[in-house]
Parts: sequence; C-alpha cells; structure tokens
Amino acid sequence: MKVKIILLLFFYFGFSIILNAQYQVTGEVYSSGMNPLANVNVILLRQDSTVISGCVSDRIGHFKLNVAKTDGYLLSFSCLGYRTRILVLPPKESDFNVGRIVLDTLEHQLDEVEVLSQSSVRDKDRRIYYPTREQLKYSTNGLTLLQQLSVPFLTVSLVENTVGSMNGAVGLAINGKLVEVSEVLALRPEEILRVECIDYPGIRYGEVVMAINYVIKVKESGGLAGVGYTNFMGGYTRHANFFLKKNHGRSEFGLYYNNHFVDREFVEENRSIYRFPEQVIERVGKSEDNPWKMNINEIKLSFNNREQDKYYFSSTLKGEIRNDPGRTSIYNYEVKGENVPLRLRDSSGQKLKSSSLDLYLERQFKGNSTLVFDLVGSYHDTRVENTMIYAQNGQLLDNLNSSREGDKYSLMGIVYYERRGTQTLLTLALKHAWFDVNNDYVFMNQKSRLSQHITAGCLSTMTNLNSWTFFAQGELYRIQNGETGLSKTEWEYMLHGELAYHFSDHEGVMYGIETESIVPTLSQMDESEYAIDDRIVTQGNFHLKSAQKVRHLLSGQFDYGALNLQVQTEYINIRNYISYVTDRETNRFIYRWDNQGDWRDISLTYWMHWKIANWLLVNGSFAYHDVVSKGEKYKHQTSFFDYSFDIYGMYKNWMLSFSMGEEGNGMNGETRSYGRKTDLIWLTYKFQNLDLGVGMCGFLGQDYKVNQQKVCNEWISSSRWSISTRNIFALKLSYYFSWGKQKEGYEQRVKNEDSDRGINTLK
Repeated sequence: MKVKIILLLFFYFGFSIILNAQYQVTGEVYSSGMNPLANVNVILLRQDSTVISGCVSDRIGHFKLNVAKTDGYLLSFSCLGYRTRILVLPPKESDFNVGRIVLDTLEHQLDEVEVLSQSSVRDKDRRIYYPTREQLKYSTNGLTLLQQLSVPFLTVSLVENTVGSMNGAVGLAINGKLVEVSEVLALRPEEILRVECIDYPGIRYGEVVMAINYVIKVKESGGLAGVGYTNFMGGYTRHANFFLKKNHGRSEFGLYYNNHFVDREFVEENRSIYRFPEQVIERVGKSEDNPWKMNINEIKLSFNNREQDKYYFSSTLKGEIRNDPGRTSIYNYEVKGENVPLRLRDSSGQKLKSSSLDLYLERQFKGNSTLVFDLVGSYHDTRVENTMIYAQNGQLLDNLNSSREGDKYSLMGIVYYERRGTQTLLTLALKHAWFDVNNDYVFMNQKSRLSQHITAGCLSTMTNLNSWTFFAQGELYRIQNGETGLSKTEWEYMLHGELAYHFSDHEGVMYGIETESIVPTLSQMDESEYAIDDRIVTQGNFHLKSAQKVRHLLSGQFDYGALNLQVQTEYINIRNYISYVTDRETNRFIYRWDNQGDWRDISLTYWMHWKIANWLLVNGSFAYHDVVSKGEKYKHQTSFFDYSFDIYGMYKNWMLSFSMGEEGNGMNGETRSYGRKTDLIWLTYKFQNLDLGVGMCGFLGQDYKVNQQKVCNEWISSSRWSISTRNIFALKLSYYFSWGKQKEGYEQRVKNEDSDRGINTLK
C-alpha cells in the first residue's frame, strides 16, 4: 500500500507547474483574388520549426491563437494549392491583430517550401494531427499512418488490423462518418489532410472512449485502385484486401473486399477441481495439437455525393460471410476421484452470414452548424456448434450438444446537431435502436426470443476561456427489454464533466468525472442453459439490473521539445457489478449471471513519445492496475502491469520497426485473465506506389499464451492455458495505382504543390 501511495504522490507533485500568462493573435486569410480562405493551417512555430500551437481558419478566413508572452515566434500559413507564408511575430505583451494575410496560388514548383507541422494542435473537443513528410513517406495506408502518428494511449495492431485504447474501445471515421477498418486500409497517405483524435465522441460515434476521424480530400475526377496482402507463414493469420474508388464530379463510387484467414496450431493445458458433497473430482490434462481455423470474407459497395460547405451523403451496402470451423481439442485426463482416465473430444465452431445498409446525410448551415442523419439496418444469420464427447475405456459416457441456430435483426437511427462557436461547442443527439434475437438450441429442445428497444438523448457543451476548457455531457436512456412472456422498462443515465487548464497547446492538466449505468446485454439476459463441460452450465438472468459506474480521471501532458510525456491516474468503481455466481447441485454447477457487490480499479499510466533524431522515433506506455472484485461470497484483489513499446528507424526508402507489449490483463468476478505477450519486427521498403515488407512475430520467444483461472472458489478451481506458435515469419505487399486527378502523390501533398485542392467535406 505504501508503494501505491508513493506512486500517486509522485504523480500529483509532477503537476506543480507555474502557470504562464497568454495573449491572443488574430487575423484573416485571403487569396490573391481577395476571397476569404477556409481551412488554412495557421501554425505557431519556434525558430527550430517545433510546433507550439495552431488552428484552422474558419469559413470566412478568420483565425485566433493563444500565444505565450515570448517574442521570436514564427507564424506559418499553409493551404493546399497556395504558397506557404511565414511571419515573424514582434515582441508583444497584449492581444494584437496581424491583419489580412494574402496567400498566392502556386504556379510552379518550389522545392524549398514544405509543411513545417511536426506535431499536433488542439481544437476544442479534439486534437488534430498533421502528418509530416516522413510519416506520409513511410506509410502505406490509413492504419500504418495512424500507428506512426503516436496518439497517446492508442494501440494499433498490424497483425490483427485493429485499433484500441488503454482506456476502452475506439471508433474509426472518415470525414465524420463511422467506418470499419477495411475502409481505413483503403486510404492512401496522400489523400489524408489531417487526422483528428476526438476526446469526447458522444452518441454520434457509438459506445467508444475515443474516435479517430480521417479528414480526406475527395477528387472531382480520376480513380484509385489497390491491393494489400499480409501473410504470417504457416497460416497463422493472413489478410488480403482490394479496393477500387472512382470519382466523377461530386460523386465517388467505391468497392472494397477484405479477407481474413486464420489457421493456428494450439496446445491447451487444463486443470479443474470440482468439489461435490459426496466426492471431489480433479482433472489434469493437456490437449493434442489442434488447429483453429477461421475464414472471413467481406465486401462493401459505397456511394457518396457532396458539395462543399453544404451537404455530404453516403450509402454503404455490406455483406459478410464468416466460416469458423473452430477447433477440435482432444484431452486425455488423469482423474482423481474417478477410477480410469477420461478422454474428451471438444469441438466448437461458428458460421455467420450478415448484411447491412448504412444511409448517412450531413447537412451544413451558416454559423458553423451541422445536422447529421444516420440510419443503419442489419441482419445476422448465425450457426454455432458446441459438442463435447466424454468416454472411458472406449465407452461413451456423455454427449453434450449445445449447438444453436439463431438470427438477429437490428435497426438504428440517429439525429445529431452540432454548433461550433469561436470559443464554444454545443451538440445535441437523439438515437433509437431496436434489436430482435431468436435462438433455437436444437439438441436441448430450448428456444428463446429477446427484443430490446433503446431510446437515448444526449446534450453536451464545451467552452474555452483563455487557457481553461470546460466540458459537460449528459445522456438519458429508456431501455425496454422483452422475452417470451416477460417485459421490463428501465431508465438509465450518463453524466460526464471535465475541467482542463492548458499551459500551452502541448502542455496542460485535466480532471474528469463520469457516472453512468452499465446495461445488461441480451446474452446475459438469455435464460437458456449452455454447457461449458459435463459439470458446468451457464444461465442468463432476465431480471438483471444495471450496474452503476463512477470514474475519476486526472491526467497531465508535458512537452520538452523532442520528448512528449503524458501521465494519468484513474479510479473506477462499479456497484451492482454483473458477473457469474456459482450454484451447486448434486452433480453439476450452474454459472448464473447476477448483480454482485463492488468492482474497482486504481491505475497509473505513463505514455511517452521521443523523437531522438529525424530518423529515429520511440513510443512507449506503461500501466499499473490494482483491482478489487467483491461479490456476495467472495473478495479478490490482484495487481498487474500492461505495457507497449514501439521504435521506428528510417533511412531513405527503408523503415525498420519493432514493437512488443503485454495487454489484456484483468479480473472479472472470480476469473483472473492474463494478457497476451507479443513482439513483432518489420523491415519495409517503399518504391513509388509499391510497398514490400518482411517480418517476424514471436522471435523473442514470447508464446501467445492466455490463461483464465477461477480463484478461491469454495467449490471450483480451474485454470486453462492456450499456447500458440512462435517464431512466425511474415511477408507483406501493397500496391496501388491511380489515374486522372488522383495521380498527385505525397510529394506534392507535403509541399503544398497539389494544384487540385479537391473537396473537403468538413468545414
């Protein structure tokens, strides 16, 4: 306990920084034809070109910057299709206006002009990242660019093609519209104007703690096509994607195909102890080598039409087929409490067919107001296989079959309004979602049907006053659940508030508090029984109540030029926590979902980004967690660490990257889960539109090893290890070609020499 107190005191004392007074620099940006220019990047720089702060000019060309009282700063104005202009700020101790800045159009190539942005700037509810020349040069798509941007507490997996956060789920969007990772993989670096990290996503981006929005320019003619392929040899995992985008006037047509194939060899080690009134059974066994296979095919057709500063319409039709034969594990158990060895054949798998249609309309009005309509309908047809065959001495003892067939219908609609002022941000959202799930447990003669209607409203406001930022958000939910012959209606809520003080655009402290209801899922309320093994079944509980969560967060960001540090401490407490309780019968146990006592987590997290040299970058994060899980009959406490580390070295067209980490540790009820350790090294070469790479996964000898263990249960103790292959060799290749206006590449992009500004669908 003393160590934890010392760590927290060390963290709090780190915030004792003298506050710096600031003043405002204002002005307006015009073209040589005396037309106001919107979306001009106004960046404040030190003499060494290090970014201090920045903003974007509004639709009438006006801008406003908060500047520390230090002379000798540079003010850079850059915009696609215009020459970059740089001013030297005079010594000032008060607010001042630089007047009208006129940018000339580019008529010829200027090799000495580059975008000087090497960092990020803050704008109300988001941090905006402007990719540098090096980041664009060594990126192959939107996902690899996101990895190189080094967003604090964000984790990007190039093995699984996923994006996550140490604080929760992350949403992906392009020009404000939610998308999936397949569309991010189809983004070319030169298409991306900037990447926005939205800290307060709200209802618009779903149940996420952070949203990543790619703001791209859309050409008015031409097209783009490309392929990507990554293969971890031996079938461990393979990704293949193809995309085709055609632009015509205000419209863009898109075709996306994505395949994910897995064929992994696993070995499992199990140990279980069952304590019944009449006997105690202990089983210890190791499975034979068994493959786990999965094949996912996804195809999308998209169409969008837009007119700058007026509207943006998008429609996406998606189909997915998932064939997951799963795996068959064969165990030979040595059993105490039973006379002879037990042989188990455990088979599981899944087949899924789904389709969805997404209609999105964004309408922009004068006064920086935006109205969004989004309607999504989907259908899922699922077949799940789960069989367990027990035998002794060649004689069949039991054949458990929990296989089921089911379908799910859903429809979700959202209306979102946003108004951005010079110092304020106001959002209002209304959402309604409907889900209908039918399951048929064929071999158990059980059927279930559950429905859920969720109506939600959200109101949020943000205000910037000098160096202070105030944020408040409230959400109210009406949830109606129904099962055959049963129904219930509940009202739930979420309140979120934050107060931040910024010493500069890259330094500041923030305190946040959040309280919300955690609503039970439909699967937790499904009262059908599902067999885990011959001694344990699971059962839902339709009468579950929502859990109540309170979260406190204190964080700080500190900038030392080439070194950027962020530190946060977090306290989470959940009352009426939803987890399994164990009921014992004569010869079996029932895991039943129920509301338990309290669950709390105290964590301390460090994150750093260090640019050692122009060709060498290092990112790292380290988190310590202290977790207490308390139920009616138990109380467990555990501590663990999560970490990640990335390093990038670049030379001409070559890049060497290395990453390693351990994430996924946790405690849920009485189950202690252990994170997976990973390490990956890549060597890539980029020649024009062709990217080649070789790599290796698990070369440090860190097995892909996952364990879940029941702790201190008076009736059951169990542990299960899954061990996968290591030293996996990998190859990757990507190539794309463009025609028409799309042919302008990243060299023109980073030098502001792209004569076609395209259409930016956002203000």
